[in-house]
Amino acid sequence: MDRQQFEHLRDLHGKRIDSDIRFVQGQGSSAVFENVEILNEDGWAAQLHGTYSSKRNSIIYVVVLDGIGPICRICVRGSLHGSHGRTHKHALSAESCPRQNLQIDVTSRPELDALNAQEVFRRFCVDAKILFKGTFYDPEGT
Repeated sequence: MDRQQFEHLRDLHGKRIDSDIRFVQGQGSSAVFENVEILNEDGWAAQLHGTYSSKRNSIIYVVVLDGIGPICRICVRGSLHGSHGRTHKHALSAESCPRQNLQIDVTSRPELDALNAQEVFRRFCVDAKILFKGTFYDPEGT
């Protein structure tokens, strides 16, 4: 996938998630969900994965394409990432990005700092033009 294809998929209208978002206990203080399908009319096999750490109050959402790898990651209150701080977005900018863990195109997103997991998810859906038709279960309840 190149940057033009990434932008086309990002901006594509009619994307939706019909599944519920339900975090389950992961390792340590983390709660996770995996393989939530992002339906789209272009037929890309896209899934959303999420991690919430109660210890750090951090949230990570990752969009992954089958056969390609990660194409977008939102990190809120995560690990410090150079001058981009702890809250930032990684995006695909070249075909090699999924293999390099999206390290080229990183943008600070300080406006997400004060948001909880559900608010970040809603913002992600609006920014990515995804209609969410399921129920979001607060990861604090896991």
